[in-house]
Amino acid sequence: MHHFGPEPLVKFVSLAKSPEYLAACEEVIKAPDIPTMRTLTRKMVTQASEDCMAIPLTNSLMICVLQDYVHTTYTKALDWTGWYIWNDWMEKR
Repeated sequence: MHHFGPEPLVKFVSLAKSPEYLAACEEVIKAPDIPTMRTLTRKMVTQASEDCMAIPLTNSLMICVLQDYVHTTYTKALDWTGWYIWNDWMEKR
């Protein structure tokens, strides 16, 4: 609800919400108890997924090109604040 609900606190430039998704949000808000809310939240999240409201992107140090001709600080950036993609480069081969 915080990010994708009818009145999200995080404002996106554009985030289309289907009538089905908004109806599912309304059901979650009106849930009489926690177990019901959990069930309805799963339904709401499934609808968001089916509507393709967001495409998740992930980063992982386990998925990285490690070759002697690739120059990057990606694997050295411990907290992601020291990696500058514009400094990465590959030697011509």
